[in-house]
Formats: sequence, C-alpha cells, structure tokens
Amino acid sequence: GVLYDNISLFPRLKVKEIFHYLGNYLGIPKWEDKELVRLLGLDKIYDKVFIVLSAGERKKVRIYVALMGNPEMLVLDDPTANLDPETREKFWRYIYQRKDMSVFFATHQWEEIKEFTNKVVFLRDGQMIDKAKSVSDLMADYADFQSKIAFTKFQGYQNIVEEEKHYLQEDMIFVFPSDKRSFLQRLNKVTPNFSITPLSIKDVYKLTVSA
Repeated sequence: GVLYDNISLFPRLKVKEIFHYLGNYLGIPKWEDKELVRLLGLDKIYDKVFIVLSAGERKKVRIYVALMGNPEMLVLDDPTANLDPETREKFWRYIYQRKDMSVFFATHQWEEIKEFTNKVVFLRDGQMIDKAKSVSDLMADYADFQSKIAFTKFQGYQNIVEEEKHYLQEDMIFVFPSDKRSFLQRLNKVTPNFSITPLSIKDVYKLTVSA
C-alpha cells in the first residue's frame, strides 16, 4: 500500500465513489475497515466530492486508500502532514498495533521518529547517509554529547565555536563542546544569554549530516 501525495484521477468523484471504484479495481469491492473509518471520520465526508475537501480530509482519504486490502507493506510519505493532532495520534496508534504489516515512512516530525520507529535511516540529497539503526543506537553514537548549548548568533561567534562540533539553524547556534566547563567560561565572557538542553534525535541528524 502506498500513501500517494495526490489522487489526481478522481477530483470529481465523491469519496464513497473513489473507495467503490478502487475496491473493484483491486478485486476487493466490499472491503471496509470500520475502525479506520471511525478513526478518520470518513463517514462524515462520504458524500463530498474530492475536489472540495480540505487538505486534512484529502489526507484521510489517501490514508484509507493506502490501507485498502490490508497490505503486507505500507509506504508512507509524510503521513501526518495536514492532520490535526488528535487524528495524528489516533492514526499512529492504529498503525502501531498492526503487527501484520511492515511500515516504511518518511517524515519531518522528529517526535514520530523517536516514538514510532524500530529503525531509522537519515537521508541527504536523496542518498542514505548511513545504515539503518535504532533510535537508541543512533543516540549512543553521540553518547559523549549528553547535552547541547544554544545561543543566538552574535558578531565574532565563529571564533568561539570553530573548534567545536556545532550546527546553525536560522539565527541560533547549537554547540556540543568537548569540554563543557571551559566552553561555558569562554561563552560567559561574551554573552550571558544561552541555554543547555538534552541531546535530541534532531541533534543526532544534524551532527551526522555535517560529519
């Protein structure tokens, strides 16, 4: 099953007509998952034409189509984009309980990576950076950096961070110093405004792609 970005062939069909057509095409004309219908609230939009649906409603239709026939493998591209938080949580709970199905998904949601994956692979420019690993193994690769120091860019910051592992994001700098105490002493001399937060899966990604 595949979660397509767009079901462009059926803009003028009603939701129930799309399901009926695809069910017949796949040889499962009467297939229905009542739990998934209830979870996604599809019964409320059965009689709506696809072209008038909101982005979130269209995503729900695509999710249902991807799961038609109970596929052994499910491929999802940003599955929860445009979904409200409640539906997002219900969707992952439904997927996570499906032990009969392998799920491969791409996401930009860091919390989804940490909470709902067995293995993770980082991509950059369409290429795999490293082999697939569990989140715990990825975090263990950077066990020496249990926390990071974050502060806003200021003139001359390069001189302080040039020998430390770090990455930039907009106006913020995130540093993983080899000697935290020494680095903080130097940083305190130029700015008192910084924070110290735990290492995250996003940090691991940033450090991996910049290695």
